[in-house]
Amino acid sequence: LWIDSGNVRIDDALRLGDGTAGTPGYSFTSDPDSGMYRFGINAVAIATNGSAVLKIIDQQIQSVPNGSDTVPSYSWGSEGGLGIYRAAAAQIGFAVTGTQRMQVNATGLAITGIHALTGASLTFYSGVFGSSPALGITATGFSYDGPTSNAFSWTTSAGDATLQMVNAGSGKVVIQSGSGKDIAIRAQGTGDFIDFIQQSTVRVSVKNEGLILGNRPSLSGAGANVFVMTDATTNPSSNVSGRGFVYMEAGALKYRGDAGTITTLGIA
Repeated sequence: LWIDSGNVRIDDALRLGDGTAGTPGYSFTSDPDSGMYRFGINAVAIATNGSAVLKIIDQQIQSVPNGSDTVPSYSWGSEGGLGIYRAAAAQIGFAVTGTQRMQVNATGLAITGIHALTGASLTFYSGVFGSSPALGITATGFSYDGPTSNAFSWTTSAGDATLQMVNAGSGKVVIQSGSGKDIAIRAQGTGDFIDFIQQSTVRVSVKNEGLILGNRPSLSGAGANVFVMTDATTNPSSNVSGRGFVYMEAGALKYRGDAGTITTLGIA
């Protein structure tokens, strides 16, 4: 140990007592409970105000205080409410302006608040470590490649549009069901036809022959599986070779053939 004009020089190892958090082995005259001490084999800690704030064990660095959203364990001197902390068991919290905005827990990632994602695309993968994209959103469209059961589900409050698509010309396709009623379009696996379902009941079926069957009693005279028609808004007035037209006029069912002949099929 050399002391020269107020300067201290050490040419060999300096060994101090282990110390504790309250009385660190290496501390300061004006702040004796702040410094560094040894608390175990291959384990040292840094203490401030008599409490350990940072521990180094072998090759691991540990922050002792859990912290909170207002005072995160890891933050910045110029912005104390911005940082990372231990929110609870198996939970890591990310705070901004003293409020938790994101949390990582045993089940995954949870985000709080309103968020805007920027960039060319956003992709979600199936499974925690999945390699196959399940859901993709890009600047040109939306794609899904996941389980066939409940492949895509969007839930809103009763009476709101459950699904709405708008093109560049403001044309809309809207699926809406008030009071929690079910509306569905289903393609059957056999028979090659499509069912339109409302309140869990098939109301209209379009089959491969082009036949439309109406199953709504209020519009079919309390009948079921009947073909329902209304008066034509404009009657056909021209002939198309090889084609005929069936329509209603004043409650009467009429047929116009390709020769222009009109035949009444039913009595008004």
